[in-house]
Amino acid sequence: MLSVIIVLSIFLIVSLVVNTVGIWYLLGAIRRLLLVSENLNDLVTAVSNFRGHLKSVYELEAFYGEPVLETLLKHAMGLSDVLEDFEEIYALTEEEQEEQEEQEEQEEEEETPDDDEPPKDSEEKAPAKIKISGKTVFHSGT
Repeated sequence: MLSVIIVLSIFLIVSLVVNTVGIWYLLGAIRRLLLVSENLNDLVTAVSNFRGHLKSVYELEAFYGEPVLETLLKHAMGLSDVLEDFEEIYALTEEEQEEQEEQEEQEEEEETPDDDEPPKDSEEKAPAKIKISGKTVFHSGT
């Protein structure tokens, strides 16, 4: 009877150690997967911005019909298509980013006062903030 208890205790300890190591390994793998997902999402965004910028340059009157730019544009579109194959990986963090953006928008809406309300403590209203949308521009670096 005592030997059965000892054997079961040893199995319990081994099982706890194996489960602890397994959970530790899985958490590390999930962190690495999320890091890869974020980086891949950034890469897809960068390639998409590059493709849009290249397309706008190609459509300029001075460069329209330029065979080198046309080939480069096709190459950028092909690369974009290849990256779309990995959508299920970078979509993991995309949902989290959308939720964070929605929360930030809600917080901004709560912070901005209505136009109908008079200024508090007869202070002057601060000038309105103008949001400027940044556009990523790639350059060759001189």
